[in-house]
Formats: sequence, structure tokens, C-alpha cells
Amino acid sequence: MWEGRLLAVVTAVLVVFGLAAVYGASSLVTVAGGQVGASFALRQAIGAVVGGLLAIVFARLDYHRWKQWAWPLLGVTVLLLLIPLLPFTHPITPTINGARRWVNLGFLTLQPSELAKFAVVVWCAMLAAKKGEQVRNFQQGLLPFVVILVPVIGLIFLEPHLSMALLVAILAGSVLFTAGARIGHFLALGVASTPLLFGAVATAQYRVARVLTFLNPAPHPRKPRGRCSNRSPASGRGSSSARVSDRASRSSATCRMRTPISFSRRSERNGVSSACSRSRCCSAPSCGSAFASRATRRIRSANSSPPASA
Repeated sequence: MWEGRLLAVVTAVLVVFGLAAVYGASSLVTVAGGQVGASFALRQAIGAVVGGLLAIVFARLDYHRWKQWAWPLLGVTVLLLLIPLLPFTHPITPTINGARRWVNLGFLTLQPSELAKFAVVVWCAMLAAKKGEQVRNFQQGLLPFVVILVPVIGLIFLEPHLSMALLVAILAGSVLFTAGARIGHFLALGVASTPLLFGAVATAQYRVARVLTFLNPAPHPRKPRGRCSNRSPASGRGSSSARVSDRASRSSATCRMRTPISFSRRSERNGVSSACSRSRCCSAPSCGSAFASRATRRIRSANSSPPASA
């Protein structure tokens, strides 16, 4: 009995983490009136409570009954998966965000692919228990599963819902692996399905964007803080201003994490206060412009002042 208790604890922990993740994500969404859209987390919590009650009821049923219900359950699931693909079923299967995944039965709105996860697990467990050691044989064991599951996964993919199709395939593979199927057979199926998976991702831009974002979460890294910008507009007049601007451009291009003290002192002796003579990182892109503007003002002030009498 400890296996059942452990499974219940693990399931409860996963549900709690899921609710926390949904609440954290929904807290960033605001609805009318500026209120936080916590209704997403509330709906997930209600679903978790209903699912927990159903799990308790199903756990008390004789598991032998699932053998009788496996094929009818899978048949109903396939029928529900076909409804969104029919062209005349738009009133009960509206298009939401470019996909038709929900079926409105009037008294209940459900997602057939969610039911497919449960139906596939029950059906695979039933057939694997029936075949026994034949599961280790590809033709008599694994091939019948592939023949039935490929159309089911294909219907989910056509919604379109690639992630759910992959999840259903993983669930079925987990049940078969637990029943004793060989790893080599799974590897062969994985290699054979790789081109199909690559084509499914490449034919949709949003899928390509998701994969690229997963591989590189930060495509726009921050600018390096150890170097100042080497762009400084030429301000001022005359050759002196041009030389000062050129000097500012060169100094800003070579400004590093710490400016040498000798450069700072030399600038002070020349009557120019360097904008890069800071001990901190010179990360502002306008340090060259600041240097040029200060130096230009000092040169203008020196040129406009009357010459000292001999």
C-alpha cells in the first residue's frame, strides 16, 4: 500500500507547485479595473479539487473493469478528437488563438486531448497486460500499439497541438516501457519520427520561435559595461574644438573599467576635467560627449577672456 500513498503524495506536491506557478504567472495579468487576474489560479484550484475527488472514486473501483472500458473509452476519445477537425462544427468548437482544441457540449466544455491522455494510458495498460511477454517482440508486441496510437496522436497534432501530441506519445511509451518493451525499439521509433518532428516544427514560425527561445533565452544580451561609446559629436568651432572632439573620441574609445590616475591628473593640469576619470565602470555611452562639451566650454571661455597685460 505504500506505493499508492507515495503516488498520492507526489501527485499532491506536483499539483501544489502547478498552482503556485499558475498564480505567479497570472499575477502579472490585470483585468478591467486594475485587479489582478487571479481567476486563472482559482479555476486551476477548482479543477484540482474535482480531479482529486474523481481520483478517489476511481481508486476504489475494481481495476478489472478498466479492461472492459479501455476500448470504449478510446473510441469516445477518438470521436471527440474528430469533432474539432470537421468544417461544420465551428459553433461548438470555436477557433481560439488559431487552434480548435475545445468542444462545447452545452453542459460541459472539455479539451479532448486531455481526455486522450487518460484514455491512452488505460488502453496501453490493458493491452500490455493482455500481451504479457509478447511486448518485447516488435511485430506482435509493439507494432499493434503503434498502429492504433499514431492516428490518435495525429488527430491531436492536427488541432494543432504539437506539445500535447508529444506528451501523449511519451505517456504511452512510459506504460510500454514499464510493461517490459525493449529500449532498442523505442530508439528505432525515435529515429524514424525525428524527420517528422523536425518538419512539424519548421513549418510553423511560432514553433521555431519557441525552440529558439528555449535554446537561447537571452537573444539580446546587455551591452558590455567595461567600454564607453566611441561616438561623440563634434561640437564647438575652430581647430581647437576639432582637436578636443578628436581627443574625446579617442579617450572614450579607450575608456576601460578603471581610468589610469596619470590620465586624470594630466587632464586636470591641462584645465580639462575628464568625464572618464572615475574609479567606477564608465558605462554611460555619453562620456565622450560630456568630455567634449566640458573641454569646449573651457576653451571658449579662455578664448573670449581678454589677454593679460604684460
